[in-house]
Amino acid sequence: MKARRKWMIGILLIALVNGSAGKTDAGGGDFLLPYIAVLVSALKGGEGELLARFRADKTRGEIPLTVKFDASGSTGGAREIVQYDWDFGDGHTRSGKTVSHTYTVPGDYKVGLLVLDTNGQLARTSAHITVVGSNSAPTAVFTTSFSSDFAPKFVEFDASASTDAGGQIVKYSWNFGDGASATGRKVTHEYASMGVYSQYAATLTVTDDMGATDKAVEQVFVSQPDLRPVARFEVAATTGSAPLTVRFDASEATVSNGYLTGYSWDFDDGHRGTGLRPKHVYTTPGSYFPALTVTDNNGAQSTVSREITVDIPNHRPIPVFSNSPTTAVGEF
Repeated sequence: MKARRKWMIGILLIALVNGSAGKTDAGGGDFLLPYIAVLVSALKGGEGELLARFRADKTRGEIPLTVKFDASGSTGGAREIVQYDWDFGDGHTRSGKTVSHTYTVPGDYKVGLLVLDTNGQLARTSAHITVVGSNSAPTAVFTTSFSSDFAPKFVEFDASASTDAGGQIVKYSWNFGDGASATGRKVTHEYASMGVYSQYAATLTVTDDMGATDKAVEQVFVSQPDLRPVARFEVAATTGSAPLTVRFDASEATVSNGYLTGYSWDFDDGHRGTGLRPKHVYTTPGSYFPALTVTDNNGAQSTVSREITVDIPNHRPIPVFSNSPTTAVGEF
């Protein structure tokens, strides 16, 4: 068609040039009018090609599937499209710029559109519609893994065990129960504690390719950060002979949320004490495990112990002398 228009325009231009060469009088220009009209008509015929286009409001679904088709996007350039013919691929046809059709049998259908313009020109296009049987909903399943219950608690969520017997899962949506959300088959979320002990309902919603959904919920427990004090103490000696005097020093004990209010000692020999730097005398040989318990202003406690070894006293030897007379025996 394009080559034919170019050929026609070329012939008309040659005719115009040859004809105008012999017409030089004032009235001779009138003979050009018919040629100009034909040339304009030929040029208009080249304003855009005839193109068939259509949109479907859905391309996949379960039976019965009703699809709306719209061929308004088809173009004819300067010509008018006068006919739209549809072949729905299942033995049914219809005419019209916008039509609808209901599929009742599962299958993959090739929908064809044929358009006709005022010049008798034709254009075609096609698309596929997939129709499946009744869809069964997917099954949402997920697991969690974490290393600690204390906040901040990082939890890994894995929905790989979710299944869909009638199709495929296309979306994994997560609601973590604390106002946050995410998408994806595997995700990680950080929980912060809202108090001493918090509980959140984590919800997974899976959606399949047919729009069916299913949900799974699991409770996530988060404890307040571990803010207990840390008990530490040093001793002047860890071994020695009885009686062994040991000086204790708890000045290295710490607390991150408040201040320490108490230092309690258990010397492991039946005696107890209090204070930051007490001293104690071990009188009996043996191994002892004195323990320090520190308490902070919130009532939280922590305990630590270490070993003290008390040896048997090491006595010096006592020399023994005899004052009995010594008799020498011999010959003089």
